[in-house]
Amino acid sequence: MRRWLTTLIAIFSIMGGLPAKADIVELVFSPDSLIQTGENHNYTYPSTHAITINPELSLPVKTIYLNSSAIHSDIVVTVERVNQLQIGTVLKNRLKFGDLITALENRQKQSLLHDITDFESPIYDRQMISKDGHSLLAVSILPVTIDKENNLILNTRIAISIDAPLFETYNGSNLHSVLDNYTVHHTNRFSNKVGLSDSTGIIPRYVIITSSELAPAFEELVDFKNATGIPTIIMLVDSIYANYPGLDEIEQIRNYLIDFYNNGGEYVLLGGNDAVIPVRYLYYYNTSTPPSNPYNLMPSDLYYADLDGDWDLDGDGIWGEPTHDAPDIVPELMVGRLPVMTISAIENYVSKLILYQTDPGHGDFDYLERSLIFSSDQMRDYPASGQHGYIANEYPDNIYIDTSQTIEMPDGYDPSPTNPNGAADIVKISEGFGLIHILAHGRRDGFRVKASGYDSYPASLILSTPQTNGHGSLVDLEANGKVSLYYSLSCQVGGYDLDSTNGLPDDWSFVETAIAAENAGAIGMVAYSRWGWVYSSYYLEASFTKHLYGDADGNPVKAMYYSWLDYPYYRDLIYGQNFFGDPTVGFYRTKPLKLELDISATKGEASFFASINNRPIPDVTVVIAMDGVILEEGLTDENGRFESTIDLIYGNDYYLTAYKDSCTIFRTVYSPSITLDNEDDETERQLPTEYGLEQNFPNPFNSATTIRYRLPKTDDVTLEFFNILGQLVNTHDFGKQPAGIYSYTWNGSDYNNQPLSSGIYFYRLRTGEFVETKKMVLIK
Repeated sequence: MRRWLTTLIAIFSIMGGLPAKADIVELVFSPDSLIQTGENHNYTYPSTHAITINPELSLPVKTIYLNSSAIHSDIVVTVERVNQLQIGTVLKNRLKFGDLITALENRQKQSLLHDITDFESPIYDRQMISKDGHSLLAVSILPVTIDKENNLILNTRIAISIDAPLFETYNGSNLHSVLDNYTVHHTNRFSNKVGLSDSTGIIPRYVIITSSELAPAFEELVDFKNATGIPTIIMLVDSIYANYPGLDEIEQIRNYLIDFYNNGGEYVLLGGNDAVIPVRYLYYYNTSTPPSNPYNLMPSDLYYADLDGDWDLDGDGIWGEPTHDAPDIVPELMVGRLPVMTISAIENYVSKLILYQTDPGHGDFDYLERSLIFSSDQMRDYPASGQHGYIANEYPDNIYIDTSQTIEMPDGYDPSPTNPNGAADIVKISEGFGLIHILAHGRRDGFRVKASGYDSYPASLILSTPQTNGHGSLVDLEANGKVSLYYSLSCQVGGYDLDSTNGLPDDWSFVETAIAAENAGAIGMVAYSRWGWVYSSYYLEASFTKHLYGDADGNPVKAMYYSWLDYPYYRDLIYGQNFFGDPTVGFYRTKPLKLELDISATKGEASFFASINNRPIPDVTVVIAMDGVILEEGLTDENGRFESTIDLIYGNDYYLTAYKDSCTIFRTVYSPSITLDNEDDETERQLPTEYGLEQNFPNPFNSATTIRYRLPKTDDVTLEFFNILGQLVNTHDFGKQPAGIYSYTWNGSDYNNQPLSSGIYFYRLRTGEFVETKKMVLIK
């Protein structure tokens, strides 16, 4: 690839907090670096992105971000083309907008709402973005424009004049870190302080907003997040409505979130579909009257994530207009939504989310480094390598990309494609993949995996409800714990507001079924609530993939937000895209290490040993909690040990959590031995009078189980584990232990810390004077 010769001639810098005097930015574009693909007018330029007008005409776009203290309405941007070079002429039949929406039905009812005159000026798009009170003007520049005679003009030098004080200029490659490192500048707009701390006074970083009916289903998630270092609370919508002002309930929730953010909040989970948590519908075009087709309005949770944009500046009740209002695509909060409305759906999601973070795939971590891509119809054939090939270039080398059966073959237009049908693809998904891409035409309840020609029938689909005739169904996914992160450019698969409001699964949207699937499906999904574009949406999908494995550090919400900054001019796509799932979920970019925590306790004092493959691990955070309250937390020392300073009382159940970057999270319930005090006669009478080995709990188990035993006196203690053939698979030598009641947590692994397969096992307690064996069942 030839080197990028574009340079910023005018350089702005911060010097003593004073703005630079210059107010002109010059961009230079070299004809030697402009690349034309084939005989079509598809142009690319290094370090730019693209906008596709039709399959035969696409132009490079470069977005620069100008740091100014002026407000949006005060900034005047003018452009002068200092040098120009004609590079060709576009035939009239290639000037027509030819992008298509990625829908299965009624695919021609939408238009891009663009005009070819949009490409006459080098300034294609401009918008103000803000983060923590800092404003940037995003200006999208066309190196190549189309004049009134349909000539293609390369603007070899462009001078942009900014009628406002300038401090710095950024491009997309360095903007993300700039925004993340801004000093927080909160507005303190509201100060009701309702729902801004938990019962202990701890300020939360994470809030789950839901109804009183659904709140109990989120309690386990709250406890889990608190125990893993993310202070979390539940906030009821009724409490928000009673304590915060607003034009409607949607604005009341946003006003609460402004308070939440100003008090240190970072993450928001909207715990329910649109019947539980109302949604703001946004419009991506300027208008003086509401669109005649309400389908053109986008249900967007960006309204809840961005807190400093004015989404209805002109007060006409149409939210999100580009210049009539003052929207902002840079969110302050990281927001996800669970698009469900039943207790069981929430419980299914919370259970598999915790499993994903503690024991993904029930111990089979290999699947996390595999990725699956569906690609069919036009998406399979455009560009030349197919969109699956374009996106595959953004993966790191450690990820295996499976294209064995989910790419339409031999191409997307063939009348008799040979790739397997949707039912077979469900079996394929069940093999387990960390990330699944869907590049296909879709509808509310699913997407197409192959068709006769483009957009024709017969066809095979994957849908959300039970199917026959070769179609696949999400309900047939194997419940094996191999859950995935999904990204789809298909129309409507994220249209959770398009299904029924009765909560019954026979009418669930695709995203709702994927999120609610028990021990299968999605732990998160990026999807469009309305439409994607055949020749454009894959740019954002590739950008998401790049950021997910790169500077977003495995956070899918952040990766989605970063992709918007790469393509800020695709406003309808940005408004229509939401993240579904827990916004704090950490996507595994590599296989994690299995973290273990051994617990031993005597006289009410507990000692913890953190290890990976029996090697001690320092700096592991250990958390002890009971009844949802954190009692103690600390770090393991260089020997992997953490000594508790609190008395752990016999008869209480303590929730133990241990976590460290690049590792799975260890989590178990611990019931300690009795507290021993030799000077306390009452305690002496509580000591066991005989040896005993209790039945493990839970039993059967799938990740960890607790074994309790009793010692009437000091003795050497060993626990041994055998398979059904009588072969010793693991052992733990405790050495000498004084009289008391003990518990040990076993994770179902062998000597090498590798997970054992499902089956019947036996555990044996051996002391100097006592031996007893019991049976347990391990289920994967």
